Amino acid sequence: MNTFCTCRRITGTKKKICPEENEADDNRDDDETERDGGCSDADHAKQEEIESLKKQMDVLRKKLKDAEEENVQLKEKLKKTEDEVKLVKNMKRKTDASDGNQKKNNSKGEFAVGQKVWALYTDEKSYPAKIIACNGESYKVMFFEDKIQHEVELNGLRPFGKQLD
Repeated sequence: MNTFCTCRRITGTKKKICPEENEADDNRDDDETERDGGCSDADHAKQEEIESLKKQMDVLRKKLKDAEEENVQLKEKLKKTEDEVKLVKNMKRKTDASDGNQKKNNSKGEFAVGQKVWALYTDEKSYPAKIIACNGESYKVMFFEDKIQHEVELNGLRPFGKQLD
């Protein structure tokens, strides 16, 4: 990459006139311009340092952008993990509540459509459900959490308000 100073001295193939130069400088003859050489070596060093700092800033801006994108991804991952933890805690609470549950018949012997109950699922654990149909000795229930519909015998149901044993 060709660089250039802000004076009339050329480095590489580009040339730029110093903005500080005024009309009085333009009236100098070419011999005088070549004699003082435009910018000093210190000016050139400063210009090179500025260019280097600009490149470093560009690199840092890219790193910052990448870090911000990674931060967004990590926040999304954290949210998903928190949701999974809530689900696991909820399922554990249900499992703990149904452990040791004995199959007892409802004292009335029947439940009503629309009633909330604890219903025994195929894993032998009880989960909150709603009765959606009565078929004689069995009831069709819909479990609240996953909306699965399942046939449950009368001895697999408990009133929702009763504490499980």
